[in-house]
Amino acid sequence: QEQHENTKFEKDLGIKKLTLEDWRRRFVLSFKHDSQTVTIKGYKGRENQLIIPEEINKYKVNCILSLSNQYIECIHIPECITNISDSCFNGCTGLADENGFVVFRNKLYNYFGTETDVKIPESVTEIGSYAFQGCSEIKSITVPDGITKINVQAFIDCIRLETINFNKFTT
Repeated sequence: QEQHENTKFEKDLGIKKLTLEDWRRRFVLSFKHDSQTVTIKGYKGRENQLIIPEEINKYKVNCILSLSNQYIECIHIPECITNISDSCFNGCTGLADENGFVVFRNKLYNYFGTETDVKIPESVTEIGSYAFQGCSEIKSITVPDGITKINVQAFIDCIRLETINFNKFTT
């Protein structure tokens, strides 16, 4: 099994020289050899704190498709990883704040709350696709002034949703 120098990720966790098999036990990975990049397609671990590395086995992590895992309560994703799918945190109920929102870098990825009248946090500037999927009890949503983008099907399956409040007008 191939060994390599310790990355910052490994040093932070006190791990010495992880092999590619060690990484594959934790993540579902897809390598692109021509661009020397790796996509994280899934997470198989049960740790409640997760640190995503900048690189795995000298391949730069360029995309995260899914980390869907109920055990994750805290996550660190390096700033250099900017391609994070809208469904990345589906099922990550442990990442939700006290109001049920999963917000990362000012983007609302999921809502796991139980309120019927929902007020999206002021820090949110974007609502991801499927963010409210399956929230069938929601009747109204208040969107903050700073919203610049609402992705396709953000409110899919919100069958009781009657009102979305934007600033000074209602739709």
